[in-house]
Amino acid sequence: MSTTNPMLAAALSYAERGWPVLPLHSPTGGACSCRKPTCSSVGKHPRTHRGLKAATTDARKIRQWWTQWPQANIGILTGAGSGLVVLDVDDKGEKQGSHSLALRAADGHEVPTTFAVRTGNGRHLYFKHPGIPVANSVQKLGAGLDVRGEDGYVVAAPSAHANGQTYEVESCQELADAPSWIVAAIAKKEKVKGVMNEEEFRNNVPVVAEGERNDTLYKLACSLRGQHGMERGQIEPILLHYNDEKCDPPLDADEIFRIAETACKFPAELKGKKSAKRQEENPLYWFKFNLRDFFSDERLNIMTDYQTGWHTRLIAFAWQRGGFLPADRKTLYKLARAKSLKAFNADCDIVLADFEEVTVNDQPMLKNREMAARYSHTLQDWMKKKEAGEASRAARINAARPTVAPTMVH
Repeated sequence: MSTTNPMLAAALSYAERGWPVLPLHSPTGGACSCRKPTCSSVGKHPRTHRGLKAATTDARKIRQWWTQWPQANIGILTGAGSGLVVLDVDDKGEKQGSHSLALRAADGHEVPTTFAVRTGNGRHLYFKHPGIPVANSVQKLGAGLDVRGEDGYVVAAPSAHANGQTYEVESCQELADAPSWIVAAIAKKEKVKGVMNEEEFRNNVPVVAEGERNDTLYKLACSLRGQHGMERGQIEPILLHYNDEKCDPPLDADEIFRIAETACKFPAELKGKKSAKRQEENPLYWFKFNLRDFFSDERLNIMTDYQTGWHTRLIAFAWQRGGFLPADRKTLYKLARAKSLKAFNADCDIVLADFEEVTVNDQPMLKNREMAARYSHTLQDWMKKKEAGEASRAARINAARPTVAPTMVH
């Protein structure tokens, strides 16, 4: 491996192990390279717009990143995507993770020798992923003992720590299996009923077969137009997502655009008392907010108050648009109600880490995959209930009509 940059060399070596990496900001003169004066995660948060979703083992992409940011710290993805679970033993202040680990060992909960890294305040112990979802946890195993699993990451050696030290590989041992007592304590619970991620959406929402595709997508487009007042540019991404995931085989993109265009020939019904009432009765008008997930989201916990405000507003606008946002920074800055475009541009990578850039009808857009899947599933559910309600109402009307006795012919 020929490179003079130790950060690049390390990133490439992790990628060769099959561990996806991503560039992080780095400490610079007591501050963070993100240039945010109040940064609460100096040298630890992603540099890329896509956040953790950008993590890769592609050597070409890795070389590109560390050519652009030679001093970037290295992040390693944890969870099933990398086959890693990492125990963070934090000895800073009163946490004393090493002491907590010793207490666990005294109770018979040993920790095997494994790949280990010395951090600025303790150690990272790397283990093989157990094959079942492992949740991120903070001090659930004891004071100073955190776990990084699904949708998590750790700062890797030889990254720089904010306290001036560097992360150093302490033991190059082969990965040990994750101890059963750790897995049992932080195995990820099933998702709350009614909330689906993208994989669950694909597995649970019925496939739309040939012969039903145009009708189903047209009804979907009309609902988005009539019940939500969406324009063509907002409807098309939702139809394309639904078409790709549930239509077998998918329709051509040109057909999707034609369906959206036809639906938009009808006026949007969002004005007046009747329409306002219809909006409130529509379940897609409400976006479920899970407090437990919000307060346990590691990325949100490192955001400042104003970043959290931007994130919340943009998530709300994305739900209105079926999981999509415009890719234009100036538009996003206005939607987020940020006071400074410069500040928004500097911080939007972490604010929009849940989104990835996609192209829809030759236009760049930002897509939140999990939200788009949840929106499609919720909308299909609502359409079925609406059709069932209309059928029931028609049956009641027919049943209430007086029966006319046949005329007798003499």
